[in-house]
Amino acid sequence: MIIIVELTLSLLTAYFIGLIVFSKLNTYNRNDCIIQRIHSFFIGLGTTSLLFWIFTVLTNGRNQFYPLFEVLVVTFLFIKYKGTRIKLLSLKNIRVFTSRNIITLILFSLIFAYIYFYSSILPNGTCDAFYMWNYKAKYLSYEKIGAWQGIFSDHLSDSHLDYPLYLPCTVARLSVYMNGYNDLLPAFLTIIYSFSIFLLLYLYLYKLKNWYFAVLALCILSSSEKFIFYSVWQCADCPLSLYILISIYELIIWIKSVNSKCLPLIPLYCSAIVLWVKNEGIVFSLFFIIITIIYLIKQKYNLKSILKSGIVILPSLFAILIIRFFHIQPNDLIDNLFSRLNGFSEFYRYKYLSLYIFYFFYRNIWLIALPILLFKRFTSVYYSDVKVILLIPCVSYVVYFSTYFITPHDF
Repeated sequence: MIIIVELTLSLLTAYFIGLIVFSKLNTYNRNDCIIQRIHSFFIGLGTTSLLFWIFTVLTNGRNQFYPLFEVLVVTFLFIKYKGTRIKLLSLKNIRVFTSRNIITLILFSLIFAYIYFYSSILPNGTCDAFYMWNYKAKYLSYEKIGAWQGIFSDHLSDSHLDYPLYLPCTVARLSVYMNGYNDLLPAFLTIIYSFSIFLLLYLYLYKLKNWYFAVLALCILSSSEKFIFYSVWQCADCPLSLYILISIYELIIWIKSVNSKCLPLIPLYCSAIVLWVKNEGIVFSLFFIIITIIYLIKQKYNLKSILKSGIVILPSLFAILIIRFFHIQPNDLIDNLFSRLNGFSEFYRYKYLSLYIFYFFYRNIWLIALPILLFKRFTSVYYSDVKVILLIPCVSYVVYFSTYFITPHDF
């Protein structure tokens, strides 16, 4: 019972911090209150993950004082922004017992049971999850001074020591609240991330006043075994996808409100959290920021406004630079990069990659319809400028696949 209370307290603290951050960065009017609350929760998880990492480095691992530090942060934010108006959920005009709501509830219940079932089969995730994320979380959760530097030790050299630490810091933060690492925490977070992707996808499409598109998207995504498997493997791909989804949605909402000359603070902050989740997020964040800056220039924002928007990226950049400071060995892709560019001339790499892509879409043919439906619906409801957002995932995927031609490892 005490563990449940401690876990609930840690999640509520993250939610409150995220709520304040979201409320201060949200500079435009919107009517998606439920989506805002969900985004606030995940912004809170991202923010507290950054805070935990920076606190761990500055105090040399005195993590037993971190909950007190967060309480002080929450108290400071409450006092400083006690006049901030936070729109609460209103349930007055919501009709609960309708046929659509009952069908939606049944569908989400089946999805949750599906995710929970596979998570119970693989509660500890895969070996990648253990070595790259969960093992590091154990080091970060130790209350012994200096123990956190074990994440850069030689016996973890095969676990990509230069990877961002969103997942390890999130798990370690919850562990500190619960007075010790718990093997079920990564599985618990996996269920939250996976289910939230389904929930947000439904809410995004439902906001477009089309319940049928929302339900169809759920059915298409839930039919992909690959997505469910990646979710329960406890890898960073699931939270990476979640924050990418949130970032793109927030960018669409900002473009819709751009005539009010508001700044894209929330989209950029969410993309910065993507940067903190995984190395692949660096590529996405880079192109996301470039597209946003181009659009700011197109809308005739001045240099001061552009620089002010970029401030929200600094916390994630600072956290990444700390990792680079402690881990000075070069990245396995960047080291001797130019000498491996001849990989683009090796035919067998094209062969294997083409076969993989064909096999993936053959097994998940319905997934092809999902982005088509989403893109067509978004662009028809909002502005033609939204089409430029399609460049972000497209260019990102091109860069992702290009790494398979220059990687020093076999595949």
